[in-house]
Amino acid sequence: MNNISELSSWGIAKNINDVIENGFSYDEETGEVFFTPDDLEALNEALDKKLESICGVIEYSEAQAKALKDRKKEIDKTIKHYEVKAAKLREFLGSLMEANGFTQTRTFGDYRLGFRKSTSLDVSDEIAAMKYIEQHPNLSDAIDVKTETSLDKRKIRELINEGENIPGVAIVTTKSVSIK
Repeated sequence: MNNISELSSWGIAKNINDVIENGFSYDEETGEVFFTPDDLEALNEALDKKLESICGVIEYSEAQAKALKDRKKEIDKTIKHYEVKAAKLREFLGSLMEANGFTQTRTFGDYRLGFRKSTSLDVSDEIAAMKYIEQHPNLSDAIDVKTETSLDKRKIRELINEGENIPGVAIVTTKSVSIK
């Protein structure tokens, strides 16, 4: 008899199937009989242990993934904290520099402090701006039109269930393993 503990999950399942189908499992090259109906209980127990082990690895992997996702959320929160802190300190530094009359770039140790001018567009009333641009056709390139089309899967499912034959679409039934 072969050592059951050395067999893979597939090997155990194949040997169980061979014993059920043929009454025994054997090596096709040598003709040596590995398992007989008397070994079915041991083969089934070995398969049960393999399945249990696989469930354990799945559970461990899912727990690791969850722990990493939780850690990622924590890291993202910490990143946001430091970004906000830096922005507030930068704002405070600017206020302090203005309050003390700094108008020229100055060096403080390893740092050069100064002000840089920049501009940005502040849209306080988008609806009013859109109306104005629409009333002036020569400004139409200032409107960015975004169109997105996609299939409504819920509606398509209803149509197929009602007998509509839509090319390129099918309702597919799948199975997933449930471990509780």
